[in-house]
Amino acid sequence: MSSTFDDRLSSPDEIAANLAGHDDRLRDILADPALPDRDKRQAIQEALDELQRERGDEPAAAYETLEQRFFDALSLLAEGGHDYEEFSRADKP
Repeated sequence: MSSTFDDRLSSPDEIAANLAGHDDRLRDILADPALPDRDKRQAIQEALDELQRERGDEPAAAYETLEQRFFDALSLLAEGGHDYEEFSRADKP
């Protein structure tokens, strides 16, 4: 029985071909020290939307909440992460 659905995993070469040019664009966005985080987020979202349109997919609006959590986590890491000692000190009498 043949199927029209191809469920095989993409090879690294196929992935690279599909992202041609976009990875450089993302690196440039992330490496730009003059670009504020909010503008970086917007530029990354625009790049993602453009990539999805090129592939014939709908932009990632359904994933905006997850994407926001991802960027919040990146921002938290950029700021040095959590200070767990502060929380443990507050728990002690």
